This record gives sequence, structure tokens and C-alpha cells, in this order.
Amino acid sequence: MAGFKSAQNHGCQMIELDVQLTRDGRCVVFHDPSLQRTSLARDVRNVGEVDYDELKTIHLRHRPENMFEQSSNAVDEPATETIPLLEDVLVAFGQRMAMHIDVKTGGTKIICELDRLIRVHDLEGSVVWGSPSEPQREALMAQNANIKTFASKDGVISTYAFWYLGLLPFLRSSALGQMADYFSVVHPTPAMRNHFHQLMAGPQPGPLREAMAQSGTAILSWLLDSPMMFQLLEARGVRVLLWVVNDEEDWERTARASNRVVTGVMTDRPAEFGAWLQKKRGP
Repeated sequence: MAGFKSAQNHGCQMIELDVQLTRDGRCVVFHDPSLQRTSLARDVRNVGEVDYDELKTIHLRHRPENMFEQSSNAVDEPATETIPLLEDVLVAFGQRMAMHIDVKTGGTKIICELDRLIRVHDLEGSVVWGSPSEPQREALMAQNANIKTFASKDGVISTYAFWYLGLLPFLRSSALGQMADYFSVVHPTPAMRNHFHQLMAGPQPGPLREAMAQSGTAILSWLLDSPMMFQLLEARGVRVLLWVVNDEEDWERTARASNRVVTGVMTDRPAEFGAWLQKKRGP
């Protein structure tokens, strides 16, 4: 909740969050399926295996490892906050900022509960929801067509494929079955490129695997960074969001690369990003 409050205080127009269901059916805001990375006790259980009354008593780490950064500044100290209910987040911030809600797991049950909460708080017009899974995104659309969606992993891949095959400019939006209202895509910042490299190289890479990882990272980064495609999507009414952009060097690079053709960027550091924007805009 403190992070969302900081985003509000520093002028962010949208917050991004992941939702999951507890064992007793409460909708909570939490990123990882497991509690292991973020709990002090390194609890290996998944959120869906714990009732909310127990979940809210679990001590979280003040600053867990950031999986997208090259160096860790994790802090093994207890956080002052607990895992929040989605309803509390909607009440506190739903009328102040738009929300980008990622539904990673849970199937029909979480979709129905999420839809109920959004309707109860009259937030259909200020929420964007979606999932990495295309069937899950389609289920969200079927549940409530009044809520905008962001592209699934398959939707992102197919959009890039159509672009690099030269077909995207000639396809109507209706022909792109996996096209959504928002296109949220990873931006190849140095930290993200390092993350790609680690995934490709593995824990103990040999020289050949290391060389392949370096080449693969360079190619993937080049493919992802496509301002002309972003411009085309924006012209068609698809809002492009780039993530995760977390330091001044990345903000400068993203601003140059996107050439102001995207709707926005996602950052874990709204205070620093707000200060950088203010400095760029001048007095």
C-alpha cells in the first residue's frame, strides 16, 4: 500500500498490480505464486494454499530481491505492511489512479470475484485487466466486455511476428484476434538484458552456451525495441506501455528510443521517476 501511495503522491496515472486468490477465496494483491522470495521465513507455500487470516500475519521482507536487476539490494528486515486485500486497494486508490491488473492464476473463480469487486466500486472505466495466458484473457473479456484488456504473451508474440513479417500495417484490428486495448511489453533496459542473458545462459554456462546467450540477448533486445511498431499500434488506438524502467539511465534511453510514441512506462521507483520527470520538464 505504501508503494501505491508513493505512486499517487508523485503523479503516477496508473498503478500495476498482480492479484491472486487465497485458499478461502479472498482476492489479494501479490506478485509471486509462492511466498518464498518475499517472506522472512522463506515460506515455500503458494498464496492459494493459505487462508487470508493467516496470510496477513506472515512477516514480509522489507526489500526482497528484484528479479530484474543485476545487483541485489535486498534487506532481510520485517516490512511494516502485510499483503493487502484487493478491495482495500480499490477503495484507497481506485478513484485516483487507473489500475493495470494482472490475473496470473485462479481460473473462473478469481475472474468472477475480481469482476464483482470492480463492479461494486464502479471502476469498470478505470481498470485494465489481462493475463499472460490468452485463454485467461479471453475469459476476462467474456466475463465483462466493458473492461479493457492488455495483450497476453501469445498476443505480444503474434503482434511482433506480424510486424517483422511486414503484415501488421495491412491487417485490420478486427483481424488480430489476440489484439487488446493495451500492449504491455518488456523494454530491453540493461537490467532486463542481463535478466535475459541469465535465463539463456543458465547457472553454469560453458563458453559455447555463454556465446549463444550473448547473441540471443542482443537479438531479442533488438527485436523488442521497435518504436515504429509502437507508433502504429498507438495510431490504431492500442496503448503501449513499456516495463520495467527503473533508473535514470534507463529513463533517458527509453525516452530517446520510444521518441514519445508510447502511452507510458512502468517503474518500481515512482518517487525517483517523478523527480526525474520534473527535472526534465524544468521549472
